Amino acid sequence: MRRKSISECVSRVAEKKHRFSFNVMQGLFFVLCVALSVVGCGSDANDAPKDISREEAAPFPAELVRVAAKKPAPQFELTTFGGAKWSLSKQRGTPVVINFWASWCGPCRMEAEYIRNAFEANKNSGIKFIGIAVQDEPDDSRKFIKEFKWSFPSGPDATGEIEKAYGAFAIPKTVIIDASGMYSFEHLGVITEDILSREIRRVLPVNTVAKTVRR
Repeated sequence: MRRKSISECVSRVAEKKHRFSFNVMQGLFFVLCVALSVVGCGSDANDAPKDISREEAAPFPAELVRVAAKKPAPQFELTTFGGAKWSLSKQRGTPVVINFWASWCGPCRMEAEYIRNAFEANKNSGIKFIGIAVQDEPDDSRKFIKEFKWSFPSGPDATGEIEKAYGAFAIPKTVIIDASGMYSFEHLGVITEDILSREIRRVLPVNTVAKTVRR
């Protein structure tokens, strides 16, 4: 077997170091992409991506957070895009799903169909849904609602106080409030139908059977 020269060995080592560095950079880039997909959009519309479709980003759902020590949900009221007044306090005795979203938020568009399907599957079980548009233009919000065929009420956070109260500084964010008005569940990032439907069942009466839509 021919012995390799020193120059050949040095060249081989340099080549391996280059490959290692490239692989490390690939790994870091992948982790960054996953993190961005999970966390979603910052709630500043000026910095948000405008044209991300569901096909352009993989749906990496964030880790769910089931609230261990329950606390009262902040009260709020808003005027829906349909012109009706909606108040959380008036929903006492009924579980509520709150979804923070914006038309300019790519991950919000990714999960919009999942939110709609979960609502349609559970709308006769007694749970209420409310969508809250964050830092969005009203006309764009209405187009979003029409595009994804949302039939549950949705309205703007006109003052930013609801976003602040619920810590929705990145969206999408989904919060489930139980019938007693306490936090039950929070989820930051794209939520799936399976996770949402499962958490909805946790806050429904035991004798309520909710149909679950699975993709």
